[in-house]
Amino acid sequence: MNPFLSIALSLLPDLVSALEPDEESVSTRRISRVIKSVTGATDPEKIRAALEHDRELEVQLTLALAKLNADLQAKRLNASVKQAENARQDALARLDRHLADQREARSAFSTLASSANPFAWGPVAVSMVVTLGFFGILAGLLVLWQAPVEASNREAFQLLNIAIGALTAGFATVISFWLGSSQGSRAKDAALATPVRQPFSSPSPQLTPLQLTPLQHSPQQLSPQQLSPQPASFTPPATQERFEACVEIVLSHEGGYVDHPQDPGGATNFGITLATLRDWRGDLALSAEDVKALSRTEAKQIYRARYWQALSCDQLPAGLDLMLFDFGVNAGPGRAARLLQRLVGAEEDGVIGPRTLAATTELATRRLINAYADARLAYYRGLSHFSSFGRGWTNRTEAVRSASLGMVID
Repeated sequence: MNPFLSIALSLLPDLVSALEPDEESVSTRRISRVIKSVTGATDPEKIRAALEHDRELEVQLTLALAKLNADLQAKRLNASVKQAENARQDALARLDRHLADQREARSAFSTLASSANPFAWGPVAVSMVVTLGFFGILAGLLVLWQAPVEASNREAFQLLNIAIGALTAGFATVISFWLGSSQGSRAKDAALATPVRQPFSSPSPQLTPLQLTPLQHSPQQLSPQQLSPQPASFTPPATQERFEACVEIVLSHEGGYVDHPQDPGGATNFGITLATLRDWRGDLALSAEDVKALSRTEAKQIYRARYWQALSCDQLPAGLDLMLFDFGVNAGPGRAARLLQRLVGAEEDGVIGPRTLAATTELATRRLINAYADARLAYYRGLSHFSSFGRGWTNRTEAVRSASLGMVID
């Protein structure tokens, strides 16, 4: 076994569930890099000796391995989710093809019938043959059931059983063709034929807007009467265009490389902290110099994966996506998501899912953007660093509020 892997498993046995069978796998190499980075040594024996005599070093290494384990487990879970999603998409594609074949067959039959084409009688003739054959053989079986079966007739009787089985299946197909397989199938066809106005048209069961009580602000409430629904003609711009427009605004506020002593995030470039970059690249050995060398292109990739997509901004109304995205970059995606959920009356689990999106689409976007900006300012005022960064946070929030309102499609 790899000696570094052995050290890691002795400190954190749970790591075994995140390993691939191959000892030269990516996870094993990442474990080795973490151990070397934390201990500052490359000799496994020296590392073991250092851990035996330095309890603090052992704790630091255990914590670093625990963080790496969480990252490996998250990637494995994401891979499983992606695989399940691909399987679901394949199943939906097969269902779509099946339904398309059904619709094409029905359409062809209707066309033949409307044009008085002789081939239109084909299904009728086949159905009559199958139906008459089914009932005829069934009658024959009933007659034979009353009379004793001679040994010489047993083979004929078995063949008759096989024939009635085949005709039973054919008769069921005839019934399905003319009457439909079930009420559920007809309801499904009707649902598929009905155009969907928005991806999530069903509102959340308890859509009660939040009573906000911001610090140093009077309470305010968003009521259903004050929040009018979105117009049916709402058509957001292309996803990539929306992201590019929003990320440029975010980057204009984040600026370049800074390392403010009072900033808890430490070294930052394009708004990306050292901790975020280490997690993104999977390398705990990165330093402030790596943050300083970060490219704008990679920063956008991080923003899209860790913030824009994490907050489901693709599915939010234009304008609200910028407000949520910018606050997620500034205060964390989980906090940004929970704030939106408080405003729309959804469960505050920090995940923008179907219910939160449904509740959001039922509300007036301009009103929701203003309420979100006010609640965001209230959050900033409650922070201990407000005296140092409050003016910048306030100016940024107001600028994003203005830009977000300008993106709303009425």
